[in-house]
Amino acid sequence: MGEELVCEETKVEQLAQELDKKAALKQEEEKAETGDSDTARDESSEKTQQTEQALLNDDLRHPLDNSWDFWYLSADKTKEWDERMTKIMTFSTVEDFWAVYHHVALPSRLHIGADYMVFKAGIAPKWEDAQNAKGGSWVLETGKKQKEHLDAGWLESLLACIGELFGEHGDSVNGVVVQVRKRADRLQLWTGEVGTDGKEALSIGTHLKKALNLPEHFRIRFQLHTDAMKRRGSTVTARFQL
Repeated sequence: MGEELVCEETKVEQLAQELDKKAALKQEEEKAETGDSDTARDESSEKTQQTEQALLNDDLRHPLDNSWDFWYLSADKTKEWDERMTKIMTFSTVEDFWAVYHHVALPSRLHIGADYMVFKAGIAPKWEDAQNAKGGSWVLETGKKQKEHLDAGWLESLLACIGELFGEHGDSVNGVVVQVRKRADRLQLWTGEVGTDGKEALSIGTHLKKALNLPEHFRIRFQLHTDAMKRRGSTVTARFQL
């Protein structure tokens, strides 16, 4: 248990360091663009080269415990669901994650009806997949005036997933989905089968709410995929709430 905790803390530190590096690089690039100093421009160029070197050198990368597939669902309703799906990339290191994350637009910039989905490699981001069929999802809805919460929540959910930050039941976490919709945007954390007593589902939900740093009045609800498939209308019965 102690070794697992040390490993988890190490991955959190690595992810945090990557965040800090990216923020510092952005600040230096902004300074360079405004012409504040030639030194800033040189430092920015050097950091960019270091990032590129890490992407080209396997020895400098930080491996994740799992490989993950990054999917995009277009908003084109003239096509069938499977035709709208595109796998953007499979990543298995911290560096490759940041490469794909910064390559795509933020969720708040997507067209209404579009989704991003990041799932463990080999698990299709749909209810019918054998790994999802008996599972469910924790759902957080955000209003149109809370776009900053959508983008921030998406990133924090991704970091929690790839960093394996869901405690003893983390193996049951399959992926995370962000959906841009007309009335409300949704952030969903998908799980495999988690039992009926609620212990496992509530444990995962508690870790998610902590990762998102949500205020007490922000509610998330857990719904089963079987209920979602049988629903009538847009409402799905919530089995648990936090």
